[in-house]
Amino acid sequence: MENRKVRYGIISTAGIAPRFIRASLNTDNSVFTAVASRDLAKAREFALKNGLEKAYGSYDELYEDPDIDAVYVPTVNSLHYPCALKALEHSKHVIVEKPMTMTSRQREELFRVAEEKGLFICEAIKVLFLPTILEVKQIVDSGEYGRIRFLEFHQSYVESRYAGGWHKQKKHGGGVLRGNEAYFLSVCELFCGRIEKYVGLPAFGSYDVEDQMSVTLLLQDNVIASSNVSTDILFDNGLVIYLEKARIVIPDYWKARKRYVYQNGELVKTISHPVDYEMCYELQHYSDCILAGKKTSPVVTPEKSIRYIKITEEILESWE
Repeated sequence: MENRKVRYGIISTAGIAPRFIRASLNTDNSVFTAVASRDLAKAREFALKNGLEKAYGSYDELYEDPDIDAVYVPTVNSLHYPCALKALEHSKHVIVEKPMTMTSRQREELFRVAEEKGLFICEAIKVLFLPTILEVKQIVDSGEYGRIRFLEFHQSYVESRYAGGWHKQKKHGGGVLRGNEAYFLSVCELFCGRIEKYVGLPAFGSYDVEDQMSVTLLLQDNVIASSNVSTDILFDNGLVIYLEKARIVIPDYWKARKRYVYQNGELVKTISHPVDYEMCYELQHYSDCILAGKKTSPVVTPEKSIRYIKITEEILESWE
């Protein structure tokens, strides 16, 4: 690692990848240098557009690059596991987009291999690093507005890439539950402690994955949390936290820039944390961990990542 910066290569030219590259500009420890695609022309075009030094026409070429310290995997969901495993086998640290894998067994295998090879691996759950979310956590923990009693999540994908393409195909790991479980479950436990019970209902349209879903959790201290996700209709997207003496509204909570506190129906406090590319906070953390020689993140722990996919597996099984 040169100049104490982690040098990243990207597997695929996925739509989220340019945002990660731009986010790295707001870190002091991360730099993206290469991209790989199964189409060399596509990789070269992506590299030119995003200021990368190298473009490869196969994933293996990037894995074998000695100047790459870590690999970022934002591929189709079903390819997360094989791409991450191949990167580990080539002695690269790995950041995997959520959902990290399709199964708990795959996830356990990745953590096992990383541990054996002395490498860092983590699932990218950016919401846990956002200043807005962490500030709300401080407010909740202060007890200023009493205890949390209910969490209400809404997320819709009417016009985004999640409303079509591979996101609507089971074989590629599509479906709104897989697309949201990491954020929803991790935020619930951040605010309220361990998940105790869970149940979910899907609505299927013309695809083999759910178009809509509603999942309800029972958390510690008898807190209820509900997540409602749709590719059919547009919600007022975000998270509402209902406390005994107030409610906190966080629009687009998964990329939160603002939050609002209401008491007795009146707005009493607004806080803003503007940022162009919110992935910069998680990327700073991952690179800090790699540079410190850590094998896992103390925030997005293997235990949490594995437990969340097991909850997802059980819910999906109940739908079948």
